[in-house]
Amino acid sequence: MASKLLGLELAAVASRQAHEVRQALEKKRDRHLAVHAARKAIRRLRGTLALGRDVFGAEFDAIDKSLDRLADGLSVLRDAQVVVETAAKLANDRQPYWKKISGQLKHRRDLLLDAALRRDPDFSKRRARISRIELAIADLPWTELTRKMVRNGVLRSLKRLEKAHGAARAEGSSSRIHRWRKRVRRLRLQLETLNGTKASASWKGLEAVKRKAPSSRSLRRLADKLGWRQDLQALRSSIRYVENPALAKRLRSGIDQEIGRMKP
Repeated sequence: MASKLLGLELAAVASRQAHEVRQALEKKRDRHLAVHAARKAIRRLRGTLALGRDVFGAEFDAIDKSLDRLADGLSVLRDAQVVVETAAKLANDRQPYWKKISGQLKHRRDLLLDAALRRDPDFSKRRARISRIELAIADLPWTELTRKMVRNGVLRSLKRLEKAHGAARAEGSSSRIHRWRKRVRRLRLQLETLNGTKASASWKGLEAVKRKAPSSRSLRRLADKLGWRQDLQALRSSIRYVENPALAKRLRSGIDQEIGRMKP
């Protein structure tokens, strides 16, 4: 009975998360914030669905792949906004030159959004895709999802996190650190989702898994730290659009100094 209730609760959570994606894509004010909200909701939804991977099988693979494509299609728009926000954080008395390119970065961000909306007016194609995904999620065999399967899903996320952490420490490349961050975020989102379900109360098996994993709070702090490093990398890549070579060199040097103070 407890497993069946957990499956039904997770079904409701996934349905709500899919709805949040569609709601974000429907917003016409502050599109940059809406894109960010949509991507966050997609991450939460993918984490929830991954808990049922053992029973969902091929249906999970199809839905997850579609969600991945949807998020990836929004990544350019989100990255363009991230570099604007990151430059604003770096702008201070010691680095006033960031203010000089903020206008260029905002202009490029807005051009990218305009181009995306011309190709997909009001994100109608994207909204149609998430609507189809909502129907597919409702058809998943949620009542067959057992506590053991969910526990295995969390353990799988924990093992993937540990593996990604080891690779990041060994190699230290941006791609490895980015993967580590994704694994940290996935585990945190899954734990937060399960913490919010009534059927997880007094579940000794889940509590045993939690003791093996970092707390949600420490996972969030780590994800934020790794996210700042990724934001700096994205800003560094955008410097190729700066027309002044001397300024571009100075900007890269400033970012490299910031990144150099962070160790995986």
